[in-house]
Amino acid sequence: MSLNDFRPHTNFKSRTEYTYTSGSSTYHAVAPADLATIYNLNPMFRSGISGQGRTIVVIENTNVYSPADWTTFRLTFGLSGYTSGSFTQIHPSPASGANNCTNPGVVAGNEREAELDAEWASAAAPGAAVVLASCGDTSTTFGGLIALQNHVSGSNPPPIISISYGECEAMNGAAANAAYSSVYQQAVARGISVFVSAGDEGAASCDADLGNATHGIGVSGFASTPYNVAAVGGTDFGDIYVRTTASYWTEGNAATYGSAISYVPEIPWNDSCASVLIAAANGYRTTYGATGFCNSPTGNADFLTTASGSGGPSGCAAGAPSESDVVSGTCRAYAKPAWQSLLLLLGNAADGVRDLPDVSLFAANGVWGHYYIVCDSDVPDGGAACTGLRAGGSAAGGRHSPRRYGPGSRPW
Repeated sequence: MSLNDFRPHTNFKSRTEYTYTSGSSTYHAVAPADLATIYNLNPMFRSGISGQGRTIVVIENTNVYSPADWTTFRLTFGLSGYTSGSFTQIHPSPASGANNCTNPGVVAGNEREAELDAEWASAAAPGAAVVLASCGDTSTTFGGLIALQNHVSGSNPPPIISISYGECEAMNGAAANAAYSSVYQQAVARGISVFVSAGDEGAASCDADLGNATHGIGVSGFASTPYNVAAVGGTDFGDIYVRTTASYWTEGNAATYGSAISYVPEIPWNDSCASVLIAAANGYRTTYGATGFCNSPTGNADFLTTASGSGGPSGCAAGAPSESDVVSGTCRAYAKPAWQSLLLLLGNAADGVRDLPDVSLFAANGVWGHYYIVCDSDVPDGGAACTGLRAGGSAAGGRHSPRRYGPGSRPW
């Protein structure tokens, strides 16, 4: 996951306001307790399965602003009782011992991605050891790839690796696409499950968070290989659209700030004027054309964006485009892997190529009133103080940032 261009709710609310009303709108900030309720993690937690004895590595090209934010997040949301949970930052060297991994320090813009990844990995598995593995970017290589390669080739590889960065295949280039495919294949051979964000631009991964898509359909080369166990997509909750919120959320909050009652039906996450649901909610029957929502004053002012859960067919994993960042020329897709062919009866397209995503869960940024909470005390970089149960903090959602960071990558 990563941060998007959030709506006005950018601070932690007090205990009674994690579910809160602002003007005519009601918001439900998703706390760890909500995640556990919605995705039915509580039976595992009650049976003593919380990730203890396991390590989750989150790959970054930055350090967190403050490791204390992770501790505050757990204390605030009732996770500190899982005493086996821990957080460390490392800068892994390769098995050869060569020093190709530099300490990146705190990279403005990216550091909240690191906070979010570490905190919500702990929310899903509060008894696990969370390890942030980061290396500095070089002039040619994304630091996260260096950290990934070094970690996978190390003497004690982790069972789970999470990557919330990406770049479209055509822009990433054949050599970089091959590098990711190769290291994921090595990871599989060593028993490592690699989970990669599918992205936050719908089917237009070469047009991240832009007002419109000009490069056609494209998916992330970080996520489109046949070897990562899952390309993870993003959804939203549909209760506000169908006006069933009272069936799924309480008006107040429990001791650990949870307010979800049960699983909440999900819808595609789509911030754009091309969303038929947003168009309908604003009184428009179509999204396109001269009288469509995308050409309306509201659509133009608030919803000209590609921000949405990503997916689509692989198109340029190998070869080279004849038009910059467009699937064209000698571009070749990854062939549909055998394991994905078995899923055709479940809706996977019979198109002969690798399709994304494999799985999805909530990842939206508040367009329908729901978003994640992250503790990030880096005030100069857009964070807020996180100082206890009535903490300051930041809203979060999605898997990308509107800016590009580092050679060949951006946080999603």
